[in-house]
Amino acid sequence: MLKYSKAIEERLESIRSGTPTKNSKKKRRFSRGILLADIILIIAIFFYFNSREDETSLSNGSVVIDGVNYRISSLVSKDDMIINVSLSSREKKQILFENPVANIVVSYKGVTVLKEYCGTGIESVQLESDGAKNFFVKVPVSKISDEMKKRGIETEPVKRSFFNKKQGQKFLIRGYFLNSERVELEIVTEVNLKHE
Repeated sequence: MLKYSKAIEERLESIRSGTPTKNSKKKRRFSRGILLADIILIIAIFFYFNSREDETSLSNGSVVIDGVNYRISSLVSKDDMIINVSLSSREKKQILFENPVANIVVSYKGVTVLKEYCGTGIESVQLESDGAKNFFVKVPVSKISDEMKKRGIETEPVKRSFFNKKQGQKFLIRGYFLNSERVELEIVTEVNLKHE
C-alpha cells in the first residue's frame, strides 16, 4: 500500500467524511466576507441613486400647420419652470400675431393656477428657412405654490414606493398661439411642490 504524507491523508479522510478541513474553512470565511461586503455595497449604491432627486424634467409637444412647426416645452428644475414657445419653418415665412405671440395657461386638475404670456409686444415674426424663433417665460415654483394657496387649491402629497422615485404633481400647460391659425398645444409636466 502506498504511503501518503500526513496532510494528504487528512485531506482524503475529510473528503470521504464530508467535513471541511482547516484550510477550506478559512477560504469559505473569506469568501463569505467578500459576499457580505458586496451586498452592503450594492444596497448603499441602490439607496444613493434612489434617494437622489432628478434635477430637471423636460416635457414638450409640437404640431406642424401650414409648414410652420409650433412647439411648446417646459423645463422644470427645483426652483423654476421655464416655458418655451418655439416657431420654425423650412421656408422663409412671416407670421402675424396678436399681442402676445402665445398665452400660457398652467392648470392643476382642471383648475387654472396661473396665466403667463410669451412674446409680449411682438405682432410679427419673420422666420428664416430652417431657422427658429423662441420665446420663453420663467416662472418660480414658489409663485405656482403661492397662486395655488391664494385660490385655495389643495395638492395631494406625492406617494413614493420603495422602487419608484418621487414624482411631482402633474400640471397641464396649454399654449394658445394667437395668429390666424389659432393653434392650441397641451403638455403635462411634473413640479415638486413642498408641503407644509
